[in-house]
Amino acid sequence: WTGPGGFGSTDSILNGLAAGTYTYSVTDTNGCELIADVTLSAPDPLAVVIDPDLHPGGTAISCAGSGDGSITATIAGGTAGYTWAWSGPGVPPASPLGLSALGAGTYCLQVTDTNNCITQTCIELVEPQPLDLSTTINEAACGQNIGTIDLTVMGGTGPFAPLWSTGATSEDLSGLAPGSYQVLVSDANGCLDSLTAFVTGTPGVELIADVTGSLCNDGNDGAIDLSITSGSAPFVMVWSNGSSDEDLSGLTAGWYDVSVTDANGCTAALEAEVTEPAPLDVDTTVFRYANGYAISTAGASDGNVQVSVSGGSAPYTFAWSNGATGQFQSGLPSGTYTITITDANGCIRVVTVVLDEPDVLDLPTGFTPNGDGANDVYFIRGLDGFPRNTFLVVNRWGGTVFETINYRNDWAGTNMNGEPLPNGTYFVLLTVADGTIKEQRYVDLRR
Repeated sequence: WTGPGGFGSTDSILNGLAAGTYTYSVTDTNGCELIADVTLSAPDPLAVVIDPDLHPGGTAISCAGSGDGSITATIAGGTAGYTWAWSGPGVPPASPLGLSALGAGTYCLQVTDTNNCITQTCIELVEPQPLDLSTTINEAACGQNIGTIDLTVMGGTGPFAPLWSTGATSEDLSGLAPGSYQVLVSDANGCLDSLTAFVTGTPGVELIADVTGSLCNDGNDGAIDLSITSGSAPFVMVWSNGSSDEDLSGLTAGWYDVSVTDANGCTAALEAEVTEPAPLDVDTTVFRYANGYAISTAGASDGNVQVSVSGGSAPYTFAWSNGATGQFQSGLPSGTYTITITDANGCIRVVTVVLDEPDVLDLPTGFTPNGDGANDVYFIRGLDGFPRNTFLVVNRWGGTVFETINYRNDWAGTNMNGEPLPNGTYFVLLTVADGTIKEQRYVDLRR
């Protein structure tokens, strides 16, 4: 005999052979020889495969302690007519090949075929760690929504899906006000755990300012009454003017800033404006006559003054230095007048007006128009107060030798043609103020 693996034998009966093809040779006494092959076959190896049914998260058991594992065993090879026996936590040996409602543990299946061949396969079912939620919390300090919750998820099977009572689905929260926040976390297998987190807080500092403006422009009687309506005493105040008091007084107009810090280190700032009325603006109007003067003629009492006021706080009172009151005064003689204007807040403005009058007209009795630069023209003092006038010169025979309108102190002793008049006595007539004033004089002309 020859066979697989270098097998050889001269026995007529063979036992304990392995599968394969064996060749034998028989020779008789005559030397005749027979050669033949014998093939021995064997069943496939007996095998058992145990597969777990996996949950969405890829684990054999969904949640810690859920007992929802399941496995299925498949037998192959050997010779049909199998018997088997299970071993494992809470599993009867004679259970079917498919098992369910299993907890964590090791499960083994021993299979025996018809030929009494035996094999055993084991599988371990592992369950996830329990879902465990914890948080790290920062408070919402100083009345601000700055609280945070940092959620940590341990155990279970990722990924995790948080759902907060605010509707947020992120793992961590920020910008939170004080209060309680609930979160429900589900893992990939649908396992659930919940937690309530409490965000604490401290009140913020809140300020209100009651501002009193200055009564008068450029006054220093403004005030700020500061009220602290929230926060934790004691408080520290720092004003932009250097004061550390809660309230300020004796203030001029302008902006004042304050920063307040409470016992918790919370701060608040406020800006307050101390106002003031517009300055008392006084405009005086002196009515002037055609001659440009406030008084029509020397010694007259026909001056008129109008006072206009803006700014400050109406109503206004007027006190004149001559004892008069009111905004308009008439029938005034020339002179200097002081007017004191007081508004409703007692703010005062003092103005002065001067009413001027023309000089008294003074016609000279003679002049010498000889070109020597002295007394060459007929100069009437006070004439500048009467720019509108009529000037007439008559000789001794009553004839008009010179006449002009709006005389300007420029007659040099000539006639209407600009020719020098002879020396002699002439009669001069000056009419002013629309004819209401007439001045006349005999004049001696000498060259």
